[in-house]
Amino acid sequence: DSVFCGVFDGHGPYGHFVAKKVRDSLPVKLLAQWKTSANVGTSPHLNGSISGSLNSEETASAVDDEWGESADVEGSDMLPETFLPLKQSYLKAFKLMDKELKMHPTIDCFCSGSTAVTLVKQGWDLVVGNLGDSRAVMATRDAANNLTAVQLTVDLKPNLPS
Repeated sequence: DSVFCGVFDGHGPYGHFVAKKVRDSLPVKLLAQWKTSANVGTSPHLNGSISGSLNSEETASAVDDEWGESADVEGSDMLPETFLPLKQSYLKAFKLMDKELKMHPTIDCFCSGSTAVTLVKQGWDLVVGNLGDSRAVMATRDAANNLTAVQLTVDLKPNLPS
C-alpha cells in the first residue's frame, strides 16, 4: 500500500491557481512516471489509476534529454529497491509539471509559482520530495516518550547553497 501526501503553497498574483493546478496534476504525473519506470505497472508496489496528457514514455524520454538528470545516489545499496525509481519519477513529474505550467495560457509563471513538499509512504519507507521553502517535519518519540521534531527537508531558497 502506498500513500501520497502533499502541501502546495502558492505565491504571486496567480499563486493560488498554480498551487491548485499542482495539487490536482502532480500526483497523477508522479504515478504515471512511477508506473513507466516500473515497466508500466508490472511492479507489485504500484496501485491506483492514472490519467492525464503528459504520461507517455516519449514525454518522459524528452524530459530526460532536456534536463539530463541522474538518479544516482551515494550509498544506494542501503536504500529500499523502490527508492531510485521513485526518485527518478519525482524528478520527471516535477519537471513535467513545470513545463505544463509554463505553457498554461492564463498563468504568468514569471511572477507566480508554488512550493511543494510531498511524501510517498510505502510500508515503513518514506520518500520526501521538496521544492521551495516549505518544510517537512516528522514527530518522533524519545526514550521518555516525549515528542521530538525531526526536520526531513532543507529549505530551497535562492540565497542558500544547494
